[in-house]
Amino acid sequence: MKAFKIIVRIFSIFLLVTFSSGIFFYINNEDYLITKTYSFTSSKLPKNYNKRIVQISDWHNHDLSYWEKKNFLSEVDAAKPDIIVSTGDLIDNHTNDEDFARLNTIFSHFQSKNYPTYYVDGNHEAHIKPLQFRTRIHEILANNGAIALEDTSVSNNLYQGKRVSIDNAFTLSGLTDPGYTVDDGIYFYEQYGNTESQLTNLDNDLDSSKFNIMLLHRPENWRLINTHSYDLTLSGHTHGGQIRLFNYGLLAWGGFKGTPISGQFFKDNKSLVVSSGLGKAYGAPVRYNCPAEIVVIELKGA
Repeated sequence: MKAFKIIVRIFSIFLLVTFSSGIFFYINNEDYLITKTYSFTSSKLPKNYNKRIVQISDWHNHDLSYWEKKNFLSEVDAAKPDIIVSTGDLIDNHTNDEDFARLNTIFSHFQSKNYPTYYVDGNHEAHIKPLQFRTRIHEILANNGAIALEDTSVSNNLYQGKRVSIDNAFTLSGLTDPGYTVDDGIYFYEQYGNTESQLTNLDNDLDSSKFNIMLLHRPENWRLINTHSYDLTLSGHTHGGQIRLFNYGLLAWGGFKGTPISGQFFKDNKSLVVSSGLGKAYGAPVRYNCPAEIVVIELKGA
C-alpha cells in the first residue's frame, strides 16, 4: 500500500508539472516572425554569380500577420527573392476554405511578383484526409505557376523526385515525402520510405560538377542524401521544436536520434538547413523562444 501511495504521488506531481507547464506556455505563447539568412559561396557556381532563394515551410494554416505588425508577404518581398521554394506542410487535416483562400493569396502574390516558385509536399500533404484537400492545394499551386519537384501519381503508384536546372548555374531537386510510401503512425520517429530509390533514380543525370540543391520535408533523410552529390539540402518538418528551453526543442516533430531540428549543419563538405517553419502544430499551438522564420539562401560564385 505504501508503494502504491508513492506511485500515486509521483504521478500526481507529474500531472501537476505537465498541466502547469502547459498553462505557462499557452499564456506566454509567442508569434514572432524573423528572417534568417545563410550564405554559400562555391567554385561550382559561375564567377560573380548571385542568387537569393527564399524558403518557406510548415505554414499549417497560419494567417498573414505576426507580432510586431509584421506581414508575411511584406517580409518575403523585403528579402528580395529570386526564387521561392516550399518544403511542405502548407496544409493539414484542419485546413478550411479560408485557409485555402489565404494560400491562394500567397502564391498568387508570388506569381504577380514574378518569383519562380518550386515545391515539395510534406507529411501532412501525403496523409491528408479527405484526399480532395491534397488535390485542392496542388491546383492552387499549379494555377499560380508553382512547379512540383516531385511526382505523386497515385493512379500509377509513382512517387519520385524531380530536378530542374536554374540559369544553367545550379540544379534544384526535390523528393516526395516518405509519407506517400509508408504509414507514419505517430510523427515522433524517423521515416525514410522510398527515399533511397528516389535518390538512385535521380543519380542517373546528376552532375557532381554542378552546385546541387535538394528540397525535402524531413531533415532525417539527409543521412541518405549526404551519400549523394548534393551540396545543400533544405528541409523543415521539425518546427524548430516550437518550445525551446536551454537550446533544446521540446516539440521536435521528427526523430530523436540526433536529427537536426533548426539551423545550419555541415558534414563531408555538404550542408543542411532546417527551417523552424511558419506555423504551429494543431495539437500544440504554441511557440516559445522559437520564432517562426523565413529562410533566405544567398548563393555566390567564387
